[in-house]
Amino acid sequence: MQQTYDLVILDIRMPYTIKGTDLLDTLETLGNDTPVIVFSGFPEDLDERHKERVVKILEKPVNLVDFVSCVESVLQSN
Repeated sequence: MQQTYDLVILDIRMPYTIKGTDLLDTLETLGNDTPVIVFSGFPEDLDERHKERVVKILEKPVNLVDFVSCVESVLQSN
């Protein structure tokens, strides 16, 4: 049974071996259309193809009120 999610929130630069762009590529390969919010101190690391996949890019440091508002907006629109 495949588990579904309402929203994916990720960073572009994560520790260890996986990068946020790798996860975006995997979601695309799987045909997963779950909305994605990216927050990063390095938004320039996203190329145009990846930018098209995400619904919102929040630049660090992220204001908590803005973050909550963004999450609520994305969840309400789906």
